[in-house]
Amino acid sequence: MRKKNNTIILSRQKGSILIAVLWITVLLIMIATVAAKQSRIDSRITLASSDQARGQWAVKGGVERAFAIFDDDLTSNDALDDNWSDNHLDCNDIVLNDCTLSINITDEASKLNVNTATKEQLMYLPGITEAIADGIIDWRDQDNDTELNGAESGYYANLEIGYEIRNSSFQTLGELLKVKDMTPRILYGEDTNRNGKLDANENDGNQTPPNDNADGSLSQGWANLVTCYSYEENKDSLGNNRTNINEADENALVNNLNLPRSYALWIIEQREDEFESIGDLINNESPRQPQNTESEDPQPIDLQTFAQIVDSITTTNDEFVEGKININTAKARTLYCLLDGNSEKVRKIRDSRQMQVGGFTSIADLLTSSILTTEEFKSIANQITTKSNVFEVYCHSISNTTNASYQAHAIVDRTSTSGGQILYWYEGAQF
Repeated sequence: MRKKNNTIILSRQKGSILIAVLWITVLLIMIATVAAKQSRIDSRITLASSDQARGQWAVKGGVERAFAIFDDDLTSNDALDDNWSDNHLDCNDIVLNDCTLSINITDEASKLNVNTATKEQLMYLPGITEAIADGIIDWRDQDNDTELNGAESGYYANLEIGYEIRNSSFQTLGELLKVKDMTPRILYGEDTNRNGKLDANENDGNQTPPNDNADGSLSQGWANLVTCYSYEENKDSLGNNRTNINEADENALVNNLNLPRSYALWIIEQREDEFESIGDLINNESPRQPQNTESEDPQPIDLQTFAQIVDSITTTNDEFVEGKININTAKARTLYCLLDGNSEKVRKIRDSRQMQVGGFTSIADLLTSSILTTEEFKSIANQITTKSNVFEVYCHSISNTTNASYQAHAIVDRTSTSGGQILYWYEGAQF
């Protein structure tokens, strides 16, 4: 009986040992599984971190390449056939170490500047209302007088989460979203990540954000049409300071602009109330060719002479002039806003600039080529240019191993005395 009991006890002990071994084995397997999983996670984190660093440096290198392209470009005139614009080889599908980089450069002077545009010009933007247009003007002006449909400090301070109105120029495009009645849909359209490409989530209706119409085309909203950064150095195409026709004396007008003395005398005679625009030097009565230039009596400037000096004159001493639109690069909608919705004039400008290598060499080409009438030209003369200072640079890097993407969005001034300056910078996986 004792032997049987010993056998039973021994069997139980063996069974307990077997169970313990099995549990230990299971525990070791679990530990090994967790360790392997953690190792894979660590590897993925390391790879993701490496891809992020690679993408970050790739897009920064892309912006530096953009500056290099600007350095090789002549600044006397800017058009869409310049190297910064028409440069597929240097800017697209650039193969780097384990990633591919693309660079897109856009002229900020091709857009309507919300800091300088008139209400009438703003009203030609898609999706705008009177309230939004008035709200933009109220936001950027320096007073607290409310436009008819606008809003001033009282409105914004009494919102559920109140904030102060700037009452000064917009500093970024995103600031437009603070204006009464503005929405992300109006500003960004379907392109919420602002990469300029129709991504899958931007063409699937309401399945995933953003809500879109799934029509196979990308609506980019105002972000592709407006700017708050564009400005031009107040210099001529040779880099010389322009002559202020409101202040220059007779000798300065004659010597700086190579004008007959009769024309200089006429300018001085006409500027009693100051010229608001360089276009004020001409009118419908201006002769097309020089008249008696030897006369000592004041004579109105002819259109030919005006065209010769238009790039060398100004009505302000400001070092920079904000919001000028480059007629060589301006988008169709920008020209549409500028020209009071005259689509026929827009077509003529775009057709004419495409036929010329380098586009228009002077804003006076719109006048001498009879694209615009004298009055039409005068109304926009102070708002147009053929040169550009500020550009948007968008860089997009894609990893060859994980397909992870990294972007940088920069606004750069290529003509800064320091050799180029970044005015705005944003980087990350999305923006």
